[in-house]
Amino acid sequence: MALLDRTKEEVKAEIYEIEVIRAPIREVFDAMTTARIIDEWGAGPSRFQARPGGKFFFWDGEMS
Repeated sequence: MALLDRTKEEVKAEIYEIEVIRAPIREVFDAMTTARIIDEWGAGPSRFQARPGGKFFFWDGEMS
């Protein structure tokens, strides 16, 4: 089956990435949950649900 013939569910994969950020946890939390900061960082336009399990929409696409 060609990639273009597959459904979204068939090609969906989970990607996990671990990053070490040398900054106070409060600053990191604010940077990841403040739309203005996210957009300035270059991941905009962004929308998100700042809660455990919430969805993130960076670069006009969905991440969770």
